[in-house]
Amino acid sequence: MLPQIQAGSPSVEFDLHVGPPPTIDGADRSRPILAWTGIGIPAASAPPNDTIRAFLEYASQPDVDRAVVEGLQAFSPIAESNAAISDDLAREFLPMFDDAITPFDWLWEPEITAELDSQVQGLVRGDVEPAAAAAAVAAVADDLRASGRSYVP
Repeated sequence: MLPQIQAGSPSVEFDLHVGPPPTIDGADRSRPILAWTGIGIPAASAPPNDTIRAFLEYASQPDVDRAVVEGLQAFSPIAESNAAISDDLAREFLPMFDDAITPFDWLWEPEITAELDSQVQGLVRGDVEPAAAAAAVAAVADDLRASGRSYVP
């Protein structure tokens, strides 16, 4: 949201800076959870997908990634690419990326994430048992695999 914040019209004068999340007891520092845009090819995608694979290999090269970061001023999971971030405020985020946690759900189909979110809510409310929650998520994954929409071979 940094571009939107910077483009806003504040009603009062203020200085905007970045701070990490608070630390928990026993931790030396906070570990932010960062999400990145991912690209995947469904395991059962129809041939030919050589062109797609070639593009992904090209786009994931460090020099190409750095050029994209420099042009878009968007953060990259390739830490070295982020040296191309020129905005002073955006650069305040960089130390938090050193050992941030990347969530697994960027690899999952949206239906898996939605089902997982729903089952976690049920677990928290006490409406569902852990084994049943796991079975519900597995059922969605099985249905997606059967339809060829799995990103996991």
